[in-house]
Amino acid sequence: RLRRRGRGDLKVLVDVMVPTRLTAEQRELLERFESTSGEETYNGGGGSFFDRLRGVFR
Repeated sequence: RLRRRGRGDLKVLVDVMVPTRLTAEQRELLERFESTSGEETYNGGGGSFFDRLRGVFR
């Protein structure tokens, strides 16, 4: 019930910052965190946008 009376949905804005360059120590710490989280990780979809687009036409 967005913008109506009573209880309802909440609107949330999430701002995600992705680092582009990591030091060796930062990378190691992130990999250790990943291994302890027990959750499946996202691999980025298998290449760049153009790599995936080329795959469609093959």
